[in-house]
Amino acid sequence: MTSVFFSKQFFLTTTILFIAATIFSETEEELKKRILSNADLAGQSMEELLASDDETDEKISGKSQKRLPSTFERDVPYTAEEIEFMNLYYNHGISSVGQRKKLYEAAIASAEKFHDKYSRLVHLARTEYYYGVACIENFDLSLFEDLKNVESKSGDSSAAMAGAAFDKAIEYGQAALDIKKGSDAYSIVSHSISANCTAKNWTYILGNALKVRSYAKKAVNLDYSNGTAQFLVVAQDVYAPWPIGKVRSGRRKMLSILKDKYIRVEDQDLHLICAAIGYSYFKQKKWANAIEWYNKALEVYPYNFSSHQMLGTINKRKNKK
Repeated sequence: MTSVFFSKQFFLTTTILFIAATIFSETEEELKKRILSNADLAGQSMEELLASDDETDEKISGKSQKRLPSTFERDVPYTAEEIEFMNLYYNHGISSVGQRKKLYEAAIASAEKFHDKYSRLVHLARTEYYYGVACIENFDLSLFEDLKNVESKSGDSSAAMAGAAFDKAIEYGQAALDIKKGSDAYSIVSHSISANCTAKNWTYILGNALKVRSYAKKAVNLDYSNGTAQFLVVAQDVYAPWPIGKVRSGRRKMLSILKDKYIRVEDQDLHLICAAIGYSYFKQKKWANAIEWYNKALEVYPYNFSSHQMLGTINKRKNKK
């Protein structure tokens, strides 16, 4: 989950899960059991993960404190340097390795603006995450349509750099959680594990994909208004294959996030959600609806690489006879 706004990491996660299933030629029930064997890591039963209405998610969210947008704040606010790095990445504005390095170094240095260790660690984790996704922004998703290319990224230097950055982000996030169980710390660990599924092979995905939702739910428990975490909880429904994915249910929940006055939906969250809704229609071959929602995503970041890439794919498939 990369330009996150197409939610590339989730697309790759689910694609590789499907490919892995093909490789092993498992029965449907065997595949379900193996994919869900990590359910205990998420503190969930198999039945909860497969519940058609995801009542578990609603119950978990219900435990959280709801706060109006005028009063809520992040655990760890963004620094100006982090915002610049983040927005340039999302809007396809990083044009060179040198520029990426400069943005990264400035964001890292801005960690000194925080006076407590928890905040510094969360900030460092977020900076490593954005460095990682910036390394592989231009990754060609079409490679994963061919089985022989599943491991093609393993020798890719960009993927290797991204994976190292995501590993560091997870390490920083976990260190922050050792100090305090904070919503932003859980959220960045969730996001980084998701992104790492882009940079690493399918064995990593099989071992870690379910942790994305687990950490996101913990973030929502602590802060219902965390829009990024709310997205990460639901994204599996949209992007994962059956029996894990539930496209219609996922789309409905994405729309409910947008309508909920108690959820903080920042620009990056809005782009993520719009792109996810677009992808849900893409999976159903409802091309006009998919195009509409990807265009809404581009209203936030007009030059986002992955959204433009998806629009190109949609137009090719729509026009294919």
